[in-house]
Amino acid sequence: MTASLIAYPDPAIGGGYFLLLAGPPATLAGRQPLKREVVLVLDRSGSMRGGRLEQARRAASEILGSLQPGEDFNIIAYNEAVEPLAPRPLPVTEANLQQAGRYLLD
Repeated sequence: MTASLIAYPDPAIGGGYFLLLAGPPATLAGRQPLKREVVLVLDRSGSMRGGRLEQARRAASEILGSLQPGEDFNIIAYNEAVEPLAPRPLPVTEANLQQAGRYLLD
């Protein structure tokens, strides 16, 4: 683990501010990366009409396209009701990604 701390003491307020940046080492020699489980929440309400909804769909497609075999995903859309793509996260397979693509266009 690596970390950097930037502190800004402010005696006028009896405290101050800080920024802590932390992250894993750049290389994890001999280790497999952690598998992700991604749940996308998509607002399909009237406030998303026009370009906003299309932008959200494109972003969701980009995220789904970045998933690797062994990872899981789900999509939850809402407007008047909450509508999940599936009752539980789905494994990344070509068929499931195609199903997700169709779901995003509905």
